[in-house]
Amino acid sequence: RMPRMPYLQFHFPVVPTPKARPRLGKFGTYTPTKTKHAEWEIKQLLMQALPKGWKPVEGPIEITVEFCFLKPESAKSRIWHTVRPDADNLSKLLQDAFNGVFYRDDSQIVTLEVRKKYDIRQGTHVWIGWREPEAPSKRKPKGKP
Repeated sequence: RMPRMPYLQFHFPVVPTPKARPRLGKFGTYTPTKTKHAEWEIKQLLMQALPKGWKPVEGPIEITVEFCFLKPESAKSRIWHTVRPDADNLSKLLQDAFNGVFYRDDSQIVTLEVRKKYDIRQGTHVWIGWREPEAPSKRKPKGKP
């Protein structure tokens, strides 16, 4: 899926969980416990799956992710999971869990392909590739001598 670049593939056998919006409480905003736990769980599984001595990638990142849900009886003939949770909220939790572990920051992601589908195994499949950081430009900014 990720040709011509190094890549790794992961399967996380956990229920796909969306990133919930921060909540407002008596003492300011807070992240819901379910979101914090799901992000922690993915981060732990990722750290176990990475090669020993892994350092966060510095260059551009390309991700393909499939969120797999168990098929209910009402969706017998369907393949695609077209109900909530939304793909963008699912992928945001995953991206945040990878921060500081697989890559330095999720701003490095240049390509993101997300699919939601029904499957016999629930969980998340991730294919993640990376490139070397680009060399800084040697051009001088316009208007500078």
